[in-house]
Amino acid sequence: QQALQSRRPLTLLLLDIDRFKQFNDTYGHLVGDKVLRFVAETLRHSVKGRDMVARYGGEEFLLVLPETNLDNAINLAERLRHHLAQKIIETETYQISITASFGVTGFDAAIPDTAVRYEDLINTVDRYLYMAKSRGRNQVVSGPHLN
Repeated sequence: QQALQSRRPLTLLLLDIDRFKQFNDTYGHLVGDKVLRFVAETLRHSVKGRDMVARYGGEEFLLVLPETNLDNAINLAERLRHHLAQKIIETETYQISITASFGVTGFDAAIPDTAVRYEDLINTVDRYLYMAKSRGRNQVVSGPHLN
């Protein structure tokens, strides 16, 4: 909220682990937990400074990136997507690959808009995530915030 009030750049990145329910149904909740921990660690090691990572629902994670413009957030999302897709999670019996879908949006302080609210950004990033999933998953969909 402080970034919005100060008119500083703020970007949100929302990701969903693709077909996560299948991990739990096929491999069990312990493997699902291992996948969640791996994704959380990957995200945590990918942020800097005042950036924040939070679990946002079952298999969704939200990154709040103050002082980050949309282009840089898109680049980060693509790097994360590639990193996750290249990793194989190994258990005693399985080798599992992970993909994730990403929605990215942001508030650009250079664009005058006094009506931007945090809720607008959350709703917009959720819509972009849904687009990524509906277009086939394992991709990044981004754009400006929508009212």
